[in-house]
Amino acid sequence: MSPIRSRGFAPEKASEPSAVNEFQLLAENLNLLLEHEEEIMSQPRYFYCEMEDAFLSMPYISGDGLIPLGVLLLLWRGEALKAVCSDCGGEVYIVGTGGSPLSGNHSWWGCCRQCGKRQKGDKPTFRELWEPIRGALLRFRLKPAKEPAGNLKLPLKSAEEKSDGDSSGSRMAEDFQAVDLATLIRELKGE
Repeated sequence: MSPIRSRGFAPEKASEPSAVNEFQLLAENLNLLLEHEEEIMSQPRYFYCEMEDAFLSMPYISGDGLIPLGVLLLLWRGEALKAVCSDCGGEVYIVGTGGSPLSGNHSWWGCCRQCGKRQKGDKPTFRELWEPIRGALLRFRLKPAKEPAGNLKLPLKSAEEKSDGDSSGSRMAEDFQAVDLATLIRELKGE
C-alpha cells in the first residue's frame, strides 16, 4: 500500500526577481517557443527545459511536479491548458496549476499570448487540468520531481515504435544536460 501524501509539490523558493524575470522572458518569447515547437520537441535538452512557475501541485495523488516545456507544448495543442485573458480577450497559455482533487478548489496561472500579461483563474473542475498534466508527466518524467535538471537519459523510441526488431525498450539516447529558459531562447534566436 502506498503512503498518503497530504501536501502537493512546491518548487524550491527562488528569489522573487528570478521568478519575475523568468515569467517576463516567457511572456516576451511565447510566440518564438510556439514557432519552434518541432525543434523543442525533437531535442531532449530543450524538451526538458524547466521553469519555476511551470508545475502541478496537488495533495493525495502522486504524479505532480515541475512541467517540462515539451510537455507544456504537447498540452497546449489542445484546449485543456488554455483560457481567455481577462485583460484583452486573447488566448492564455496555462503553465501551472494547483489544488485539491478532493474538494476541487484550485487555481491556474499562465501567460496571455496577445498582451503578455500574467493571468490567473480557475476552470469549472480541477480534474480537467490535473488529469492531462499528470498523465503527460507520468509518461515523460525521467527523474524524481524534486531533483534538479541534470544528466538525463531519454528513450529514443518506445518498444512499440522500434522498427529494428529490438522490443526490450532499453535503447537510450546519450546523456544530456537540460537547458534553462534563457539559454533555450538565446539558442533559438541564434545568439
